[in-house]
Amino acid sequence: MGRVLSTERRAGGLGGDLLLLTAAAISATSSWSTTSAPYNLAAIMLGAIAVSVGIARFGLGTPRPVSVIAALVITLIPQVKRPPSPNVHQTAFYPWSVAIGVAAVLFLMLALLAAFSGRSDSALSAALTQASWPLLGAGFAAMTVAVLITVPGGTHPEIDVWSIFQQSAAGLFHGINPYRITDFSVPAGQTANCFNYLPVSFLASWVGWVSADDVRYSEDVIMLCGWLALAAAIVVRTERGSRIRFTALTLLLTGITLAGTLRVAQQAWNESLILGFLLIGAAILLLANYPTVLPSRRHANARLGLSGMAGLASSSSLPIGLALATKQHVALILPLLAFWPTIGWRRTGYAVLTAFVVSAPWVFWDFGRFKKCTVDFFLDIEERKDSISLWRFLPHPTQNLAVLLGLAIAYWLAFKFVPRTVGGLLVSAGLVLFGFDLSNKQTFENQWWLVAQLLVCGLAVGVVESELVQRRKPEYEPLAAE
Repeated sequence: MGRVLSTERRAGGLGGDLLLLTAAAISATSSWSTTSAPYNLAAIMLGAIAVSVGIARFGLGTPRPVSVIAALVITLIPQVKRPPSPNVHQTAFYPWSVAIGVAAVLFLMLALLAAFSGRSDSALSAALTQASWPLLGAGFAAMTVAVLITVPGGTHPEIDVWSIFQQSAAGLFHGINPYRITDFSVPAGQTANCFNYLPVSFLASWVGWVSADDVRYSEDVIMLCGWLALAAAIVVRTERGSRIRFTALTLLLTGITLAGTLRVAQQAWNESLILGFLLIGAAILLLANYPTVLPSRRHANARLGLSGMAGLASSSSLPIGLALATKQHVALILPLLAFWPTIGWRRTGYAVLTAFVVSAPWVFWDFGRFKKCTVDFFLDIEERKDSISLWRFLPHPTQNLAVLLGLAIAYWLAFKFVPRTVGGLLVSAGLVLFGFDLSNKQTFENQWWLVAQLLVCGLAVGVVESELVQRRKPEYEPLAAE
């Protein structure tokens, strides 16, 4: 089979190392146990500098195995010391969900070590190489199980978002507009009088409530579907047993196991929905826009015609549109979508149209209440003292300017230094949200977790794409922007 994991340093590899380690550090230091700690924001600010310098100076590239191992060690520390929050009613499943989540990280470490050790032509080397694949598969399976049993392991989380989603789902079932509900009976001091997200949040989570009496089931399933769809696209576009497939899937699993994943699954935050939809869209684009990912001998049988490719690429507008209609600040990625060759203006328009069609009934049902809960709520909300951002440390006249400056730098990095690929799009989305969250009025662990996920998943896709760009033939260029 040959060596499945390259230990050679590629051009731009240092940029990938910095990006991966920053993502791991951000997700670890912004966990629930460090919300008021002084070092979490310091780590995030250092990460912002590292990512900016890394991308501008070294590009993206493929992280080296030693960086992946280091990221996994960083991931393990908070998961072992501070597992998902105790603000739930713990059942017998709770310790199992934590243990299996830790096991997933350990399986991935063992897979990397086996692949790294299998560098010679000896029988032992071949056996180690072969063992790396089932260990990698065990990691994916373990993390999937851990996410799914997190919900029955920690019931009734004492957090406003879970109460709001549960009661909005019940209201929707009885024909009540969730935006008209003014008392969600949430824990004291938390959001209580508005459903303050966009409609896909309750439409998607409603399925979990009506089928299993808990909105988190459907949220977590959509999140898992995003990861698995992207993994499937990577498998389709790479050779069986190849180093490229192993490296890409290793990075993807590194993203799945980042600190905070089980916490997001447990607490009902809708970042799980956003990530799931965006990754499904990325998987479709990877299949549609990069026919050259397939080995040359398979082009004749596997390559779709241009019209088929265009139709497949356009279908990515549906999940991306659902992400836009899930949470307000996802709209910040619209400039990326519009100017990115794999999407373009037309498909971005389809995505916006999808978001509008889904949201329109609730807009017209009670426009005043919709605006109050989805726009005014965030503009008028008081700053939070526990926000993991710079906002509360900045002089009042400079706070909004800092948000705009962070966004401007993120867009500049994305458009100037990030490859215009599907992986580059995910990384750029992470950069833009990074720039926004750094100075936003209220930024918490769920927002930082989403940033980290997009950065790492983008690196995983980039491994596949960078290999194909090197061997691409003129007749197999990606589809032009529309």
